[in-house]
Amino acid sequence: MTKQFIFKIIHLNKQFFFAAIFLIAIVNYRVNIFANEPEATDLTKSTTISISSSEDSSFLKDQSYATKKTLSGGTTITLTNDSGIKGFYIIWEQPPGEWQLDVNGVPLTYGKYGFIHEYIALDDTVKNAVIHIPATGAIIADVSTFSIGTVQSWVQVWKPPYEEADMVVIPTHADDEFLFFGGTMPYYAGELGLKVQVVYLTNHWAEYYRPHELLNGLWEVGITAYPIIGPFTDYYSTSLEHAMTLYPINDVIGFQVQMIRRFKPKVIIAQDFNGEYGHGVHMLNTYTLSKALEISNDANSYPDSAAQYGTWDVPKTYVHLYAKNQITMNWDVPLDGFGGTSAFDMAIRGFAKHKSQQTYYKVGREGVFNCMLFGLYRSTVGEDVKKNDFFENIDVFRTYSYSRKSSLIPLNEQTENSYENNAGVAHKLTLNSVK
Repeated sequence: MTKQFIFKIIHLNKQFFFAAIFLIAIVNYRVNIFANEPEATDLTKSTTISISSSEDSSFLKDQSYATKKTLSGGTTITLTNDSGIKGFYIIWEQPPGEWQLDVNGVPLTYGKYGFIHEYIALDDTVKNAVIHIPATGAIIADVSTFSIGTVQSWVQVWKPPYEEADMVVIPTHADDEFLFFGGTMPYYAGELGLKVQVVYLTNHWAEYYRPHELLNGLWEVGITAYPIIGPFTDYYSTSLEHAMTLYPINDVIGFQVQMIRRFKPKVIIAQDFNGEYGHGVHMLNTYTLSKALEISNDANSYPDSAAQYGTWDVPKTYVHLYAKNQITMNWDVPLDGFGGTSAFDMAIRGFAKHKSQQTYYKVGREGVFNCMLFGLYRSTVGEDVKKNDFFENIDVFRTYSYSRKSSLIPLNEQTENSYENNAGVAHKLTLNSVK
């Protein structure tokens, strides 16, 4: 599988021949090492967990997002297992800020990147560890512990957001990335191993289960760089004009400019100017992006982010359903990286992680839900001719990401289903819960 992909790289550009041969050797070496290391044992059930406030700690072991507690600043959670703990997997409801883990009396600081699904691998096993809740308090749902060994496939080991990305996708809401961008992430990130950074305009912190669904969906299709979750609360709107009354427009444009400058993508994928099915905030997302694209290379516009990240002119921007310079992506080609499953079917699998949205939407091929149809809205590298690749006219070395994506390994269905079945998906269609 990996060798076949390397030869695809050789075909794309012969100058990388020797690099490809070297990569094959490294991949085989890495695979042989990992194949000889047993999977880590889940020690959670045998781990003693106590909370300093004397609260019942059983909720931390039930693998349910719905059972969580708000713990006051300064509260400690002590974990003990005589078998020796090598890894911790902590589920927060919202980013807790920086927090401390004491291991053998040594304080270690985590939380820098705002992960709410946070895996921590220690250098050595320990029998005792103490989690210190930060001064502002935090909402915690679960703590799992593991022995020495390779990380179990259902555990999400997130990396920080990229410093620079090949592609940035900008969905308005959690699940728009599958409904309207279809196989983009499974193909470009999961199959080709490109640096695909996901940036959500809005957040769903008011609906505790949706941020967990968001992460589960991304992890399923091969995204390993933690997403940016925007500062704008999710509201429903039926027009651009109305949406512009819900949010400070200059702040939204500033956010878009900052993301462009921060990640310096070669390609951006955006939603429909008409909001697909008429959602005003979808419209606002692409409208403000269009404004940002024109000024992101001007240091006098939003000078703070220019000073922090520099400026950037995005080479190519595609907009879902855009009528000009159209391209229809073929998401039906089998992907080696996902055992022959197509990018379209992987989009379905990713969207399936959004349990709360299954009643209302589905990944499709027709009308406003055609996740294969895009238009080249803006380009500094010329128009597409072949019209089969978002990266046409852009030279990018496509390295295969051979470290695990969850879909490559049979999922621990019992563990995964335990989380998902308790995700609290039953809810009414309200202004805050409609995408």
